[in-house]
Amino acid sequence: MSMTARQQKIWRKNFSIQRVDYQMPYVVMEEFYHMQKRFPGRVYITEAIWLTKQGEKIATYFRKDELRALTDATLRKIIEDPDAADVLHKKTIQYNQEYFSLSQQFEKMQWQKMSARELVSWYERIVALQRISHSISLSTTWFLDSDGEDFSKYLFGYLEKKIRDLKRKDSAASVFSVLTTPLRDSLARVEEKDLLRLCLKIQQSGKAFSIMRAKEFTGNETQCAMLPPAIRSAFVAHYKKWRWVPYTYNGPTYGIDYYAEVVSGLLRQKVQAQKLLQKYGDAHAINRKAQSVLVKNLHIDSHWWNLFRIAQDIVYIKGFRKDCLYYGSYARDLLLEEVARRLHITRMQAKVVGVIEHA
Repeated sequence: MSMTARQQKIWRKNFSIQRVDYQMPYVVMEEFYHMQKRFPGRVYITEAIWLTKQGEKIATYFRKDELRALTDATLRKIIEDPDAADVLHKKTIQYNQEYFSLSQQFEKMQWQKMSARELVSWYERIVALQRISHSISLSTTWFLDSDGEDFSKYLFGYLEKKIRDLKRKDSAASVFSVLTTPLRDSLARVEEKDLLRLCLKIQQSGKAFSIMRAKEFTGNETQCAMLPPAIRSAFVAHYKKWRWVPYTYNGPTYGIDYYAEVVSGLLRQKVQAQKLLQKYGDAHAINRKAQSVLVKNLHIDSHWWNLFRIAQDIVYIKGFRKDCLYYGSYARDLLLEEVARRLHITRMQAKVVGVIEHA
């Protein structure tokens, strides 16, 4: 290609990632190049520019024409073949569930007892699931709305016209929000419900309640030893299950003192755990009914309702996929701690080494 032709390219910044390691963008974008062939059907994005500085992926640029071509093709594919998008999203959720389950296995592994070959094998397994789970539906769950919110505007425009034609007084923004709300819990909501159930147990235990509601409660060994065994086990289990939440790509995790502070604060505030659990338990049924009423009142046909359900999947997948990636990064780093120890390097140095180099 001539210099003149290259100079005529227009590049558009599409995203940046804070505190990311080398592994994540490298394996995901490499896989996405091939995943475009699956949806929308061929490769549109062929070039990218990444700017990285001191662990920050400060900018990622794509060619404006290629980004627009991918967006247009993806929107067209969803409209013409929503079933294909539905299959793609189900597969995305499946891969992320497998990734999450493998990450749970990693927490139980005794890496120091494994051979180098075994470490490499497990490392390749988790990176492979990271690659496919995050990249398989990027065309629909990221690029589709990343360059002008094309899909959202398409659906919103449909609702505005419907409301106008039917001479209704509904707010298009409110209707759009209801119809695109996923009918399943995010991991953040799952964790919150777990925390409320823990608080409920503590509230029902006089001894534990008096100890844990005190401002001085920090969750140290001495304090935990004073708790009834069942409460102590439940509290420590919650900490171990959810400590990865703030990890993103490089850590750190929450310490047990964080959960001690949260639980103690909720108890002092007299949190109505049972009432909130009931509210969250009813939320999806209430939203489902609200969606059904709107579909009926606005005469939304099956094709358009399918498109709104695809939008719900996109919202859900964005959150679930991100959480799986954070948990997976935490779990993978447990293995890399052992790699770093054997090679006499830091964990951050081990994270810069690619899969092929580790092998």
